[in-house]
Amino acid sequence: MINFNYSKIANPVLSLDKIHVRDPAVLVHNGLIYMFFSYHDPQAGTWCIGMNTTADFIHFSDISIISPEGYASPGNVIRVKDKWVISYQQYREFSHYLCLSFSENLINWSKPVKIFNTGPENRWNIDKRVIDPYQGGMA
Repeated sequence: MINFNYSKIANPVLSLDKIHVRDPAVLVHNGLIYMFFSYHDPQAGTWCIGMNTTADFIHFSDISIISPEGYASPGNVIRVKDKWVISYQQYREFSHYLCLSFSENLINWSKPVKIFNTGPENRWNIDKRVIDPYQGGMA
């Protein structure tokens, strides 16, 4: 269990000068907090999945980019057998799709693997698309 000194945590928790961060997903593992988020550079017009770590929400590791450009909206991170899995979406080109990436150590992540096309050929919802994936785990 991690004990926080909430009176020392600033809001917003993570703020960068020229980069917008949003869509946070957090995993606590072995006393370390892994933060995943959409990392948007408005000057370059790029989106990707960023990640950093913290033990206290005050001091942070450097940000790592774990996806190619054009991806956003990380879902949760779950353990499946011997790998970690994170879900997110391709956001750059239409039709969008949902994908997964895999890691053995929560630091190095695979290229995205497409799992669901969210384009207009899908007929199961009115707006014919899905965004912002979230995956369930088994108890």
